[in-house]
Amino acid sequence: MPRRRRLPLLVLTATVALLAGTVAPLAAAAPDSTVTDTVTLTPPRPVDGRTVPLGDTIGAVDGNYQFIPRGKDPAAGTGSGTITISGSVTVADGAGGTGNLPFGAQPFVSLYNWNGFQIQSSSSADFSFSAPAGATYFLRAGAGWNQPYARTWFGGTAIPARSPGITASTADADIALLPAGSVTGTVGAPAAATGTRPYYAEAWLLEEGTDSAWPMGSGYLNIEGGGTSPFEITGLPAGRYLLRALESTSSTTAPTSADVFWRASDTAATGTPVEVGAGATRGIDLALPAYTSTTDRIAGTDRYATSVAATRSLFAPGVPVLYVASGAKWPDALSAGPAASVQGGALLLTDPDGLPSVVRDEIVRLSPKRVVVVGSSATVSGAAYDEIAALVPSITRIGGTDRYDTSRLVIADAFTGTDYPEVFLATGNDFPDALAIGPAAGRRGAPVLLVDGKRDSVDQGTAATLARLDAGQVVLLGLEPSISDGIGVDLVERGLADDLRRIGGENRYDTSGQINAFYDGGVLATSAFLASGEGFADALSAGTVAAAMGAPIVLSRPSCVPQQAVTALAVKHRSSVHLLGSSLTLSDAVARLTPC
Repeated sequence: MPRRRRLPLLVLTATVALLAGTVAPLAAAAPDSTVTDTVTLTPPRPVDGRTVPLGDTIGAVDGNYQFIPRGKDPAAGTGSGTITISGSVTVADGAGGTGNLPFGAQPFVSLYNWNGFQIQSSSSADFSFSAPAGATYFLRAGAGWNQPYARTWFGGTAIPARSPGITASTADADIALLPAGSVTGTVGAPAAATGTRPYYAEAWLLEEGTDSAWPMGSGYLNIEGGGTSPFEITGLPAGRYLLRALESTSSTTAPTSADVFWRASDTAATGTPVEVGAGATRGIDLALPAYTSTTDRIAGTDRYATSVAATRSLFAPGVPVLYVASGAKWPDALSAGPAASVQGGALLLTDPDGLPSVVRDEIVRLSPKRVVVVGSSATVSGAAYDEIAALVPSITRIGGTDRYDTSRLVIADAFTGTDYPEVFLATGNDFPDALAIGPAAGRRGAPVLLVDGKRDSVDQGTAATLARLDAGQVVLLGLEPSISDGIGVDLVERGLADDLRRIGGENRYDTSGQINAFYDGGVLATSAFLASGEGFADALSAGTVAAAMGAPIVLSRPSCVPQQAVTALAVKHRSSVHLLGSSLTLSDAVARLTPC
């Protein structure tokens, strides 16, 4: 994440304004509306711990692996002058005590700020740092190469997010280095990998009591097609690990080899953990297969059945909350999707005039503890509301005077705190940008706020919402005319965006690609969803599914997939691709990932 500043907008690869798209016509549910294609999805476990939102949690973020904006430092402005942080580096003796560093050790200590940047360092086992007061700091130490000790954060942990912050002077910031072991084995490249290609062997620590895994070390290899190469990963603290081998690729070069987890598994969920202790763990041989991808469909005979096919693919009965929005108009569902995701919930679509039977049956199956109907009675009728109310124990309607007011009310209901790391602003005049960011926003615990992008300044309702959310970063989605430069300037001048970012491309497909490149779901996830960029309906309910899967929604043309999207799917190792909608929405050529 860039350093926070109040000045210019940062535009990620931007040229031409977002192209207008074709909005799908309004459609009522057919009486025999049914699910035609669905799959059984399993959320990736473990997840890349670096992609789990930390919010205002006091824990370090390694600047080399920073995926999530931190929000504002809770200690900012709480002191003046300087503080002194000092202590000693020792080694843990395995019996609850500590000892001196061994002969030949080369100690190093690094001081990090709230945003994960190293700001000072020391090469002495007895260290002391002086830093400005009114901030949170973190410490990490090591013993140098070829030492049997892991790099360890203050607090006795190898996981940066679990390190306690330091906000006041202390002479007791001692760090006892954790004992470490190593892993050795071989990596084999498939014969299909022509020439010599770069590979990595990686060790991921499984954090006990959570679904998170954390990268602890890796080895870089150059291997000819069909050949093998030995690897060794050192400095690993004791614990259970996933070992993975993968081909290193550039942003424009697709891999020829598929990822593999020990033993011979293609996903993290099916990999076999390895127990690592002191000394060497040997015999971890990883043979990569040739890269392939698979596609399937999540679809129904209409948008309502497709909505059901999406929720049926993942959500079990007993969801904590279910949002229901109109399937005839898109705005209300765009803010509702991330709101549902942040609460572990799902989203379904309904005919405005009455509840389709296929949706009614799915509500019964999901057995939600609470239902939120999004939109006024002009959007979801009283008749549809009453039908839903008869099925569930608790129901609420959230509807405003227009799409922007409804968006603000949805956010006020679901995002009740303050000091959010980020808030996404999307135009309420078209759907693609908000649709593309939905899964990432839901996964990261960030609201998506609709604004009238044609305005040259921020309206009062939006300003009040942003002031309450107190976001560390505000992200504008799309170029002009999607959201005017005037809105960005006004946000900064009024102090509503200390850190302002804009992500936009030459069209909706380019913008979708940039969003998914920047807000990656983590390198352990292997799924992606393809949705039509010409219509909104089929992808709305899938946003909550994609968020739970750590997967992006990639916008596609109806008859072919943009070349940059095909390449990005392969580069990101997203080998399991789920199409949203029937062949009338995304053709069989799209199912073959035919580029255009």
